[in-house]
Amino acid sequence: MADLRDEFTWPTERRELLEWFRKDAISLADAYAGAVHLLQDQTFPGRVHAICHFVRDIFDRLPFALQPHLESQRVQYEGELDEIAKRWTPIEPIHRSEAGVEADHFIQVPLEVARRLDALVNDHRARRRRPKNVELLFQYLMQQEGADAESSRAIVDQCVKTHAWFVSRAHLPEKGAVTAPEPEFQKRFEQLEHTLHSFVGHFHTGVAQLDAILRATNARSS
Repeated sequence: MADLRDEFTWPTERRELLEWFRKDAISLADAYAGAVHLLQDQTFPGRVHAICHFVRDIFDRLPFALQPHLESQRVQYEGELDEIAKRWTPIEPIHRSEAGVEADHFIQVPLEVARRLDALVNDHRARRRRPKNVELLFQYLMQQEGADAESSRAIVDQCVKTHAWFVSRAHLPEKGAVTAPEPEFQKRFEQLEHTLHSFVGHFHTGVAQLDAILRATNARSS
């Protein structure tokens, strides 16, 4: 449990973010609190890797936490492919040199397998047609009172840059450990929090302050 009485670890902006997560995105609250806790513990093994994972998950789910009516864009390939695999008959290798064999020849597939494959392909196509997370975040900002396209786009662009930095460190390398210079790591996390506050800060501070938050974020990234 995060000790919010510790004002060094939990200044006002962090407390506001955690309060919003607990109210409107409970599944992300522990990830954010865990990242903040690890940020203070530089001796924790795998600390950078773990925090970057938390950040990636928060950003991936943010559009749907902000707009609960949206559906997640992820297609559950593994579960469907498991069902298809149960009914799939292995195909013997076919050599082009065999008489009468052409690349456009067909094979018979059970109707149930064909239906599942068709549904999976259609789901995949539908996912490709849906707005990307970046577009969803921009749409959300534009729906807020007093928002304008230039400021909203700048906030989203900052979000993309911050997300990319953390995601690039969310995967374990083949050799060595995931590392980042501590001053830069702290600075990037602070940028992350200011960017998040641009989306959820109106819960406490009012939409009119989004531009001020954006200016602070840009000043810290320069």
